[in-house]
Amino acid sequence: MPPQLTITIEAPNGKSDEFSFDQSTKVSESAEKAADEFGIQNTNNPTLARITDEGQEELKPNRTLVSYDLDGETVIWTDRGKGAGR
Repeated sequence: MPPQLTITIEAPNGKSDEFSFDQSTKVSESAEKAADEFGIQNTNNPTLARITDEGQEELKPNRTLVSYDLDGETVIWTDRGKGAGR
């Protein structure tokens, strides 16, 4: 089994859940899985964002989760096509 990482994803409605993914999983794939788990439909460009000291950093959908060193972090689910966010 490939190395895993665990992140908490927060939905726009404030609900959150913990997910485990292969480190090589792309941000877009993890956002799509979270949308399915949260029952979010009609998504356009789902992605994740994290809170930084400067505000909210949108994660690039084609990068891997491990490239952002997200293990153990909480991120926000967002849909770039809808302007959804925290």
